[in-house]
Amino acid sequence: MQHRPKPRRFSALFHSSLALLVVPAILASAQESASRDAPRQKLADLLDSSWVDNEAWYDGTAEINLYDATLVKYGEPRQADELVHIFVTESHDPDLLVKADDWRRPGLVPMMKLNYVLSVRTGVYRYEQMLSFFFDRRDLHVAKMTLSSHEWCGNTFKELVNFGERASYDFNTYWDGQGNGSFEVDFPDDLVLYESLPGQLRALRFAEGLEASFPLLPSQLSSQVQAPSWREARLGVVRRERVKVPAGDFEGWILQLKHAGGKDELAFEAAFPHRLLFWRQASGDSFRLKRSERMAYWGKAGVGNEDLLRD
Repeated sequence: MQHRPKPRRFSALFHSSLALLVVPAILASAQESASRDAPRQKLADLLDSSWVDNEAWYDGTAEINLYDATLVKYGEPRQADELVHIFVTESHDPDLLVKADDWRRPGLVPMMKLNYVLSVRTGVYRYEQMLSFFFDRRDLHVAKMTLSSHEWCGNTFKELVNFGERASYDFNTYWDGQGNGSFEVDFPDDLVLYESLPGQLRALRFAEGLEASFPLLPSQLSSQVQAPSWREARLGVVRRERVKVPAGDFEGWILQLKHAGGKDELAFEAAFPHRLLFWRQASGDSFRLKRSERMAYWGKAGVGNEDLLRD
């Protein structure tokens, strides 16, 4: 039989002192546990439906935001030649998930599209990449994402679908060990994609102290592919302040995003349409708004229109 020594007797004073130390620690631990176990505030619950319903999105033009951007490629910061966000509404065929030629056709799904376009030189060659996000206008979740990426080494294409009962991730790359294929996926209903944040966060009901957490899929802006893996991210609206960017001086909301890759800081214009003013990413990438226009750009493809968006 194992011998167990008798417990020492402690003075009442020691017990009182110990209680002063232990009880707050227990309470703090219980509060932390309760905080972890509490239902998280979903991002969709904090979005303002009036943002997407505003008549400004239905005037037959697109919003075009140009950014002064520094992007890290091959471990070195580079000045981007172009980083543009293009917002426009579309009506999609629910089976094909592409824009319908006739927007009046019955049964179409209303979408908000964000094209995230960048061009950056790396030495003698250039990266040309575009992400397209298609937000279901009913709740602003990403129903579909596509990526095209090309540089002198090759082409890559990715497509993610998270719409209704459909969930898929298909890819075609030039990388050995990856090639082309698809991943079996089961996305959360409230999945958020990293680069889709400029589209969804601008619809927040902004208020200091507002917080949300959500499953975040990390950056898809790469010619390589990895099996989709999302981690919890936490978002907080920190304060309201004046924000100076190349496009001007704005009243803005400052947000912090904590995610698996680190901490980001974003600023959104306080007034509608709540354009993204800057984004400082944990990766070292950063961009600041330098110009914003509304334009039916699809009618500006003719010779002589090249200067319309030049600095």
